[in-house]
Formats: sequence, C-alpha cells, structure tokens
Amino acid sequence: MAGGMRSNGKAYKMGKLSRSGRFGQKKINPTPIIIIACLLLTLIFAIILGNYLGDLAEESKNTTTTVGDPSLIEPPSADKVSPMNSLNAYYADMSGATADESLSNQTSSAREKGNALYLELRDASGALIYSSEKSEELSFATSGDLTLTRLGNHFAYYQDYAVALFKSDFDPKNDAEKRVAIQSSEILLIREATESVFSEIIIEFAGKVTGEDILHYQSYLLSLKLACEGVPVGVKLPISFLVDSDNASEVAGIMNIADFFVVDFGTGDEAEMDARLEGLVYLRSRYDSVILLSDTGERLEERIAHLVEKGVVNYIVK
Repeated sequence: MAGGMRSNGKAYKMGKLSRSGRFGQKKINPTPIIIIACLLLTLIFAIILGNYLGDLAEESKNTTTTVGDPSLIEPPSADKVSPMNSLNAYYADMSGATADESLSNQTSSAREKGNALYLELRDASGALIYSSEKSEELSFATSGDLTLTRLGNHFAYYQDYAVALFKSDFDPKNDAEKRVAIQSSEILLIREATESVFSEIIIEFAGKVTGEDILHYQSYLLSLKLACEGVPVGVKLPISFLVDSDNASEVAGIMNIADFFVVDFGTGDEAEMDARLEGLVYLRSRYDSVILLSDTGERLEERIAHLVEKGVVNYIVK
C-alpha cells in the first residue's frame, strides 16, 4: 500500500457509490433478491471454483517458499489497486449510546486522533449496537437506543470516514438451510449499513477457516461484495493462520475476493511487531493490509511511529 500518513486529519474518500441517480426511483425491497442470489451463488460458486482451487493449491506450493524472503517477493498484482490511502482509524465505542446523549461524546476523541473512525457493529452479546429498518424486519437483536439513521446523520455532519467490523455467525459446519439463512440476513444488514453510513466493512468469521470449507467462505464474500458494490470488503484473519505455509491456498482463495486483510498485533512491542511483519512480508506485498493495534495507553504513539517507519501506513487502533 502506498502513501504516507495524512497530516490534515481528514479521511481519504474511497469512492463511495454515487446515489445521485437514485432520487425519484421507486424503492424496491431487495430482501428476496439477495436471498435467492445467495442460494444460487453458493451452488454456482462451488462448481466454478472446484477445479480452480486445485490449480490454486498447486500454484501456492511455489509461492510458500517466498514467505519472509524479500529478495523473492513478486510485485503486487496490477489488478489489486489499493482501496485506501493512509487509513489511520481510531475506535469509537458506540455500544453505550443513548437517545439523549450527544454522539460526539463517543466520537470526538477518535476523530481528533486519526483520519477515520472504527466501529464494531455487534456488542459482546452479539446484538447490533443500533436498530434499523432491516434489523426490525429480520428480528435481529439490538441493544441501546441508537438508530442507524441517527448514526449516519452524525457521520455526515462531521464528514467522517467510518470503518465497520461485523463479527459474523456464519459457520460452514451448519446445515445448508441455516448457512443460507445466516448469510442472507447478515448480508442484508451489512448492505444497509454500507449503503447509508459506512465507507468500508471488515468481516470476522466465527469459525476457523479451513481448506474443506473455503468454498463456503468465498461464496459468502462474493455475495457480500455483490451486495455492497463499490465498498471495500476486508477480512480479519489470525496471524497464525496467515503465516502458516500450509494455509497458502486458503489465504489466496480468500484474498482473490476480499479487498484487504486485517491482522491483530495487539499490544506487541517493537521487537514483536518486527517479527510479525517479517512473517507477513510476502502477503503484504501481494495484498492490501491493515494492522490492528490495542490502545493500552502505554507507548502507543511510539509503536505507531515504529510501524510507520517500517512502511505500515494503514492501521486501526482499538
């Protein structure tokens, strides 16, 4: 990913889908269309990717030897244009927002520190942090008094660039009917959120991504990208999964669809971060990436400066 830290504190606008041509058009309920699309895509995707993944696995055997060796790194693919430019996002905890409280109490600190806001759309119990038309239609659990409309108006007023993490319940181990139901409802919720509020979305899958389940995850991601056209879609993946050479084909399969990956560096010091960056050198050269840091209040600025010095300009602080 190219570019340095933006000093003006303003978010880089990543090409949100234009809505100028939508005024005056009849509003169509997209729910049945998206559900049917998810069903069809699951079947079609499995057939199309069956042979493809075999070739991909063979190809990955050659690429795994390059991990950690900068002299053997291939240049990034020409079709993987960075969707971001120096994303410096800070966490805004909206889970406790009330109807009477000013939202700026939750967002002002994050807005002053970086050029984007980072939100997690579900709380510890799995409930959405806001209510919306789709959450009510789907009877999806919500918490607090915040509405998606109010959140969107707040971000629009401050011209915020907002990044959202959605922790998915999707599990390939479930039967087909349950998988489709979860996938469809989650994609409807995410589509609604990205269409009106958020500039990009990050998915964190509940289960461990394995080779035997790769088709299901790819189907989910492809359906999501089609539903959220024009919005970058990222995937949060464990660093242990990313650096394991046995997972090369699975990582490649996911990143052929996702726009970027997110990896959690936690509270690691400079030495720990350097070791992790070394293990990710090949993947970071090939795919767009974002580093997630934990804000412990101890030497955070020094850790960020160290990452920037090492060429990391896209990070999220929680």
